[in-house]
Amino acid sequence: MIRSIYDAALNPDEWPAMLTRVARVMRCEQCNFVMVDPSCGDTRVITPMWREDDRASFFSHWQKEFTIAHKLRSYSVGQVIGYDELFDVSWLQKTAFYNEWWLPQGVGGGSLAANVVADSGATASITVHAPTTKLGFERAEKERFSEIVGHLARSVTILRRLKMAQLVTCKTEGGLASGFLVVDRNGLVLHSDAETLSWLEALDLVQKQTRTVKIAQGKVKALLLQAIEKAHGASLDLLDRNGARFRLMVIPCSPGEHLNPVIIDRPAALIWLISTEQLKKERMKRLSDAFSLTPAEVKIAIEACAGGGRAEIAERCGLSPSTIRSHLESIYSKTGVHRQSELVHLVETI
Repeated sequence: MIRSIYDAALNPDEWPAMLTRVARVMRCEQCNFVMVDPSCGDTRVITPMWREDDRASFFSHWQKEFTIAHKLRSYSVGQVIGYDELFDVSWLQKTAFYNEWWLPQGVGGGSLAANVVADSGATASITVHAPTTKLGFERAEKERFSEIVGHLARSVTILRRLKMAQLVTCKTEGGLASGFLVVDRNGLVLHSDAETLSWLEALDLVQKQTRTVKIAQGKVKALLLQAIEKAHGASLDLLDRNGARFRLMVIPCSPGEHLNPVIIDRPAALIWLISTEQLKKERMKRLSDAFSLTPAEVKIAIEACAGGGRAEIAERCGLSPSTIRSHLESIYSKTGVHRQSELVHLVETI
């Protein structure tokens, strides 16, 4: 099931099957997922175990009063919440929604929910709903759901980053900001492109042979094996020979998966390589285009993401704290945020 959670990060078609597996593991009748991510232009409402007429009636009639998205926003990511914390259960059980919509589906024995994304740019949550024959959840079941939520939060992070990488690649007029390759458990590169391979060579991560290219022994090879054998994703920050910064992410893949233009026929992993400097340049351009920031304001906005207060930002930029304050006030006005933490979220998701 854990592997299927990470598979869903790479292939959106896998989400219904993955959520159905989660429901079975939790001994529930339903498992639903909702995500709204404006930065990627992505909205997903996935309810694989709903009947079509139930889905239609919910969105046409019940959604406004009984959706939980706005209630979940006050909870931290990963926190498991029972429906008794979101609704007055005695009131809920008297509603037409509960008696005419939920109970006929065999659902009503208890529900759990959790945020897997909650930032200024996006929200995502997962819920499981037990059958009427089940009275609540035991402690071990809540712990199991908490573990599932942790994996799902990482999976959604991968999904959002890959989606953003696709948008970045489409928008880039110069060099690419990211590239990917597929590698098997022996380190053999099954698919890549010339640009990504040249990056890997500059990072001293590959061994070229007559007809094959392999990942060299070292940290990346170890991460690769971990991803394939334990279905865990991981990341690593690297410097090439010229001092350019890269972020490398390793994501497990399953045999039979289709990552156009390659079909995975063996245990493998996706290596996603991001040029930090190119990505920063593109992020600066998007900030400027989206909010009409000046070059100086864009620089300050990016620096704000590096952390520290106004004095630290001023020292890094070689400016006075009062100048930084003036720039930040202008940036807040143009972007609609009110504090540095909100600006950081905006910059990270744009």
